[in-house]
Amino acid sequence: MNKRAIDSQPGKRLLEIRQHRGISQGRIAKVLGVSVGTVQNYEHGRTHITTDRLEQLARALQCEPADLLKPPGSPLPRYVRSRRLLDRIGGQDHPLRAARDPAEDVAMALAALDGMRA
Repeated sequence: MNKRAIDSQPGKRLLEIRQHRGISQGRIAKVLGVSVGTVQNYEHGRTHITTDRLEQLARALQCEPADLLKPPGSPLPRYVRSRRLLDRIGGQDHPLRAARDPAEDVAMALAALDGMRA
């Protein structure tokens, strides 16, 4: 695999996780303090993602930096999937949003779903 192919993998994975989480390029750009074009360049492998930027992206996406280094198409980590569920359940003030432990997120989300069904 050539260097360009390796450099483009985190960008493709960024795109996958960002879209799965329902986060816009504009929101990522605002959090990072860059333009939307820069985020697009990351996603398409036109701009190299430094290790510092990789950590910032991971924080913005609420995932681990290692998740962005996995090959595109790899299964998403469970806690990334649970965050999507939490995003659907409530807004920023929802009590589930305060949870940070992925296992706790899942347990709280399931409890909230059970409460919604009742």
